[in-house]
Amino acid sequence: FVTYGLGLTIYPWSAITESPLGRNHIMLATWTLSYWTVMTVLGYRFRRHLFDGAQRWITLALATIGVAVITITGTLGGSLGGTPSLVTKSLGWAGWNVYMTFYLPTWMLLVYAVGAIALVVIGVMGHRAQAGPK
Repeated sequence: FVTYGLGLTIYPWSAITESPLGRNHIMLATWTLSYWTVMTVLGYRFRRHLFDGAQRWITLALATIGVAVITITGTLGGSLGGTPSLVTKSLGWAGWNVYMTFYLPTWMLLVYAVGAIALVVIGVMGHRAQAGPK
């Protein structure tokens, strides 16, 4: 939270949003903050079960995704400062030119909304099943 707040104070908002690289950095920083906030809450809530059975592989996969997102966010910040890295070039090889604004198709917002609702429903059903009949 501190880094996110400081990052918003380094450049004037009008300047950072004029650059496609700046917009990408803000977007990834927001995703990173959101992702790790959710991971922290889940980790705290289910800390006793994070490494039980198959859950350890899910925990590893989620941590790997988080590391990738924070790495890309840092890379975009470095590129803003004028020091692109090998990760920046690797993203280019993967098909994402970080110097162009990343756009999410509008239909993907619907997919995300349906996915979020499905995850909430699955969670509620799992909690009720675990609690058993009353």
